[in-house]
Amino acid sequence: MNGPSDTVIQRVKVREVAGVFRSPNALDAAADALLRGGFDRADIDLMAHPDTIRDKLGGVYAPAEELADVPDVPRLYRA
Repeated sequence: MNGPSDTVIQRVKVREVAGVFRSPNALDAAADALLRGGFDRADIDLMAHPDTIRDKLGGVYAPAEELADVPDVPRLYRA
């Protein structure tokens, strides 16, 4: 077996940003700047402590790993 190769298989330009915001206004300004910079809204994610999300969204929030156990979650069935 040969050693490691320096051959490049594919190059992909990745645009990724992470930040910590202490106020809703700062978060909104950053999101607006990303949108104006060409980011798609669907590619912008918000991460927060689950308690913070529940406080802001009320009873709507369920962690993704628990969605399978929530009976009212819309399902896509394919035959």
